[in-house]
Amino acid sequence: MAGAKGAYVEPDWRDWRGLLAPWPEGAAAIAALEAADVFGRLEPFGPLLIGTFPLGLAVVGSDLDIACHLPDPAASRQSIRAAFGAETGLRDRLFTLGGQPTLVLGFEAGGHAIEIFGQPVPPRDQFGHRHLRAEHFLLWRHGEPLRLAVRALKRQGMKTEPAFAAALGLPAGDPYVQLLEHATTMAQGLHF
Repeated sequence: MAGAKGAYVEPDWRDWRGLLAPWPEGAAAIAALEAADVFGRLEPFGPLLIGTFPLGLAVVGSDLDIACHLPDPAASRQSIRAAFGAETGLRDRLFTLGGQPTLVLGFEAGGHAIEIFGQPVPPRDQFGHRHLRAEHFLLWRHGEPLRLAVRALKRQGMKTEPAFAAALGLPAGDPYVQLLEHATTMAQGLHF
């Protein structure tokens, strides 16, 4: 995609420190993740940082989200719990999302809520990462006015994808689907 800004280039999604570093809340988020050795403990599961922090959209109450590949979330539950068992407020749940068995484990570390999201799908193909990529592209395309609008809506309590849909004036419907479709249409060749 060429324009006044040049070609769109995706960041290295595996470089979680690099994704957090540019943002005011990034240093504290990096410290929290390092103190709990989250990425070290999750390394066998190909963890990727997703959510609002790598987009500079974190607001009070935002958590640090990490997507992981768990071939069998139910079978992985005990080992993941054991890895983070000493962390404050440990909680987890198993459920089905989009037809996929899913494990979500959360805890507190370094003043941040951390949520690990695991499915038997590579993290890059999970909806959380697909939305991150689409939102990153849209923020590049529309610039700081979109970031400010989305943050304002999030501060009012809106979830990220509905906030993007509202800020972009997308028609009523499922904002999660609309966002991916809108970004793919605008990206002319990229698929989210």
